[in-house]
Amino acid sequence: MEDGVNKRKTPRTPGKFIVNYRAFNTIGSECDITQTKNIGGGGMLLNTTTFFEKGTILSIDVRLPFSQEPLHFKAEVIESKEMVKNLIYDTRVMFMDMDEKQKNALTETLNHYLGKNPEKK
Repeated sequence: MEDGVNKRKTPRTPGKFIVNYRAFNTIGSECDITQTKNIGGGGMLLNTTTFFEKGTILSIDVRLPFSQEPLHFKAEVIESKEMVKNLIYDTRVMFMDMDEKQKNALTETLNHYLGKNPEKK
C-alpha cells in the first residue's frame, strides 16, 4: 500500500495507458499528453506537467485496449504531488461522469490486467 491505509473501493492495475488531459474550464486550450501509472474502477494516477489544486475538474481522454474509441470523461483531482521540482507531478483523480459503455470498457480492461477474465468458449 502507498502512504499508509489503502482507501480504494476497487483494485488498481499498474497499466500504462495514453491520456490527454486539460483543466475542464479551459475550453479551447491545448491538451497535454501523458500516461497512467495505475488505473482502477474509481480513478487513476497519472503524471502531469502541471500542479492541480485538489478539487480541480479535468477533461480526460484515455485509450484502453478494449475500447475502439478513447474514453472521454471528467475527473476530479484528489491530490497533485510534486515529483520533480517544477516539472512532474503525480496527480490522482477520481472519475466523475462515465457512462455504462465507458464503465464496461474500463471493467474489461481491469479484469484482463488483474487476471479476472473468464475463459471465453
